[in-house]
Order: sequence, then structure tokens, then C-alpha cells
Amino acid sequence: MGEAWDRLPGAAVPISVDCNGLPWVMNDQHNIHRWATGAGERLLGKANNIACGGGEVWVSGTNRVQGGFGIQCWAGQSWENVPGGAVRIAVDDRGTLWVVNEAGTICRG
Repeated sequence: MGEAWDRLPGAAVPISVDCNGLPWVMNDQHNIHRWATGAGERLLGKANNIACGGGEVWVSGTNRVQGGFGIQCWAGQSWENVPGGAVRIAVDDRGTLWVVNEAGTICRG
């Protein structure tokens, strides 16, 4: 580990890896991509943050809502909105979403 790195095309701001070993990234334009079948695939929507865990993929979008930015879960073909707002997100190994809102409050979904 760490002796040699494979450089992949593209660039990312945050990166998260799903339970199948596929990286999900967001670039500096807030575009969402996932690495599948040996290439990056651009998905609909934009995000400020991305997190994978327990078979789930979550983003905090770019749409302002109370508490920060809208929260969305990947539903296989599109993003599904859920209530609440976040500025940071994380997902545990059971797929439970954890967020920090703009007031600094930690919430678990």
C-alpha cells in the first residue's frame, strides 16, 4: 500500500467509495461522478458533499434549505430528497446518515 499509485483521469474535491469498491466523487464544479466499468460516469445533480456507506450514497446538494443544503440519497437512477439541511455528511457502515448543519448541530438519520 502506498508504494505505487494508479492515476485515474479526472479530478475530485471529496471522494467516497461504496460497498462495491466504486469511487463516487464531486468535482470543483459540484458535478457528481461515479467510477464504473473502467470510466467515470457523470450523474444528474450537483453536490457540496458526498458520502457512501452500508450500501447507501448520500449528498448534500447545492440547493439552500434551512440548516444548510438539501440532503439527497441515490435511488438507483436519480437522487431522492429527504427532509433536513446539512453542510457536512457522513455515512456509517450500516448506511445510517450523519449530518452537521450550519448551526454546528450533529444529527443522525
